[in-house]
Amino acid sequence: MSEAALTTGQSLVKLYVDTCVELGRPEMVPLKGQVAQHSKRLLEDVPEERLRRVIVEFVKRRGRTALQLAEIAVELEREQSSEPEVRPSSRRAAAQFVKSGWPTGCRMTRGTNAAGHVFDPLGRDPIPYTDWPYPRPSFDQIAAALASQ
Repeated sequence: MSEAALTTGQSLVKLYVDTCVELGRPEMVPLKGQVAQHSKRLLEDVPEERLRRVIVEFVKRRGRTALQLAEIAVELEREQSSEPEVRPSSRRAAAQFVKSGWPTGCRMTRGTNAAGHVFDPLGRDPIPYTDWPYPRPSFDQIAAALASQ
């Protein structure tokens, strides 16, 4: 059967099997029926081109369940979001950033004649003794700051 004669579902299954073989994961090939069934459902909500990326990512992550396939579809959709702080990669970066301690939200600035303090969600400088009007930054503020860098 020629490539042009394949249906969308068949071409997605072919992509899945080819990707499994290409990445050296032949143990995942028997899941092709499950992947085909759930890909058909996802096609209603996800464009075919994005679903192709989802299938490749599913194989790369050694996915085993339909739920993982759906989660990857949602994650890739969020990665395309116009709001960088919503992207899973930004949230992972923020989680990694706070592992070494939650930032104070204060950054010391140094000029030619004086120094001062400004609010910075990534700032780790000690808060000055004077009244500091800002609370510690939230996780979302940290994610947004890291995304804008």
